[in-house]
Amino acid sequence: MGESIWLFEQKQAFQARTRREI
Repeated sequence: MGESIWLFEQKQAFQARTRREI
């Protein structure tokens, strides 16, 4: 469970960063 939440946060942060760059 902990890993899933961590991965989810990482994915969300990555997408947010990518959108900001673009």
